[in-house]
Amino acid sequence: MITIGLDAGTTTIGAAVVDSETGTVLATRSLPNKSQLKTDSAWENLQDADIIWKTCQSLLVDLLAVYPDIAGIGLTGQMHGILYTDEDGQAVRPLFTWQDGRGEQPYQHDQSYAGCLSDRTNYHMATGFGLTTHFYNLRNGLVPEKAVRICTIADYIGMQLTGRKQPLLHTSNAHSLGMFDLTQMRFDEEALSIAEIFPEMLPEIAPGETVIGRTKDGIPVWTAIGDNQASFLGAAGENYDVVANIGTSSQLSVRSGTLVEAKGLDIRPHVRGEYLLVGAGLCGGSAYALLHSLLKEVLEMYGVETNEDRLYDMMERAAQKEMHTGHALAIDTRFRGTRLEPQLRGAISQIGINNFSVGHLALGVMRGICDELGGFYEKVPEALRKAEVLVGGGNSQQRNKTLRALLAERFEMRIILSPHHEEAAIGASQVAAR
Repeated sequence: MITIGLDAGTTTIGAAVVDSETGTVLATRSLPNKSQLKTDSAWENLQDADIIWKTCQSLLVDLLAVYPDIAGIGLTGQMHGILYTDEDGQAVRPLFTWQDGRGEQPYQHDQSYAGCLSDRTNYHMATGFGLTTHFYNLRNGLVPEKAVRICTIADYIGMQLTGRKQPLLHTSNAHSLGMFDLTQMRFDEEALSIAEIFPEMLPEIAPGETVIGRTKDGIPVWTAIGDNQASFLGAAGENYDVVANIGTSSQLSVRSGTLVEAKGLDIRPHVRGEYLLVGAGLCGGSAYALLHSLLKEVLEMYGVETNEDRLYDMMERAAQKEMHTGHALAIDTRFRGTRLEPQLRGAISQIGINNFSVGHLALGVMRGICDELGGFYEKVPEALRKAEVLVGGGNSQQRNKTLRALLAERFEMRIILSPHHEEAAIGASQVAAR
């Protein structure tokens, strides 16, 4: 059985073709996500949903031309963000992404919208969560008049593929919007009432992984799952229980067969009735990209042009030279804050005359990324901290052996890399093989 997975990611849109009987990845493709919209506010983060759909459609057409006998299509994409749809299932507003900051804006009594919503409902409602965004839009008259439902971008892709007029969400995507009762596996109606959010706009929730419809060519399309869950599935499969994914952001994910509590971690629905304990860094790999941008700017000031990949290679070589020299910089890479403390910012300390260099900066940023992930793991219940192997996912680890070495050092585990790029698309394809 051959299946296709599509991943509507934040910065890239990927696809994978997988032979589920052998586990062989037959092909992967990716295109840049060019849907970003210019806005008047620095804290807004919007994308054009139809550009994302057309990019997914382009990838799918190309792959179906080579692999016409497809048994199913699985979907995933960036979580937490929301899209409004009309009665015909079409987007009526740009996608409000997970990076949108309207929840951080001041609301009442020196509280932000996210803070007020969290206090009222007793759910942690971070900025960027779909229902936090919706709460802001309701209070500011920004909900489009024709909007009848909300969904994630991956669910919208499913609607476009199948002609559905109403979204049907997997629990992983529904939970990412917020105010989701994990014991009942549904949105919390009492919390919604307190927040004055009408439940009629909320999407229907699917009973597990299920077919939501078929393409015009009759190919079954499955419920979209969250990109965190899809990446975990694509990287770890059935054999491993801990995955550290470093991409635009970063996630430390630990599999659990039961619903457990872990203060400071997000407990998320996974597939087949399992759960993931997740620590999510908002900056992750983009912290290293930030340093890359700074160095590129300095070079351009002197009229020096450099290939982006070559500059990354130079940064890693500089970091390697400082690995065991001492005088380490201490760099907190939480440059975008955290879910619990969105106003928190990063810091560089322990600066001395022997360590203010490109190599120490690059090494310090990598260590900072690993330290944030290691801090998440320390919050995992001890009974679940028995793994001897950490699966490394994301392009950052694929091409940066220094980062992998630092991660192994921080976790005191053996690191194995996910064998393929596009882990999320591969994970989505596995859902379609069930």
